[in-house]
Amino acid sequence: MEKRNHDKTARKSLDPGRRQNLSTVPSLKEESIIAYLGPAGTFTHEAALSVFGHEASYQACETIEDIFRWVERDLPSRGVVPLENAYAGPVHITMDLLYTGAVKIQGEILSQIHLHLLSQAPSVELVKCVYSHPMAIAQCKNWLKNHLPHAAVTDVASTALAVKSAIGKPHAAAIGSQLAGLTYGLSALKDNVEDNPDNATRFLVLGKKRLKPTGNDKTSILFLLSHERGALYEVLRVLAERSIPVILIESRPTKKKKWERCYFMDLEGHATDRPVGEALAKIEKHCAYVKHLGSYPAGEEPER
Repeated sequence: MEKRNHDKTARKSLDPGRRQNLSTVPSLKEESIIAYLGPAGTFTHEAALSVFGHEASYQACETIEDIFRWVERDLPSRGVVPLENAYAGPVHITMDLLYTGAVKIQGEILSQIHLHLLSQAPSVELVKCVYSHPMAIAQCKNWLKNHLPHAAVTDVASTALAVKSAIGKPHAAAIGSQLAGLTYGLSALKDNVEDNPDNATRFLVLGKKRLKPTGNDKTSILFLLSHERGALYEVLRVLAERSIPVILIESRPTKKKKWERCYFMDLEGHATDRPVGEALAKIEKHCAYVKHLGSYPAGEEPER
């Protein structure tokens, strides 16, 4: 486990002014071990630091599955996982694990994502291979096509692992965070190689407890529709009649029965709010299964 003595170089990359405001979420300030997708220097690590700071204790996990297992253990722990990118779309493994796992969503972190080409090569033109996570590669697809059309692109499990993979290889580069470059000593050949300057990723804070309303909340649910005609319409009608905005709806195969799909949905409001509570009760009549993933404070939009 990583204790409270984070590497000083990593501290430099996180401007204290970017620290997320958790004044409305006192339960997230409790002493915890924070699990994140490792190794140190990933964007998930950076998101966790933006909320819990350098004084917290952290556990780097090799996979998102490991984060869920860590939080599900009987420990004072939380996890931070990526859910979706504004342009590359959802992280499907996270949605799948929300369906099968035994955790609650306790918060969200909306992080501005700037990707950097990190390498020991003296120039971009000398780079022959690039390592990164598939989501990061998708976020700078056009830049790679225009500037490194002949470079071999290799998928790895995280952006920080990509940086570690490029160390000692003079013609290799990694696409990753400033934090990863500082942590492992790779310089940026090119900053901000993401295709969209307002690139952002939504991360979730996972725990076990339900949170009280703050007045600015979201509620996330998962459900399987019943086998009645117009079931999805009926679910949406229940929400529309109560003027409850649907922020996100995404379907995923359950992987339990052929062609069976579950729906991930984000609603505006807290489950204890009367309209939301009534809607959730009504929705169950049109669903074969409903899972309340959590009600939690809505994240702050990141500054560009």
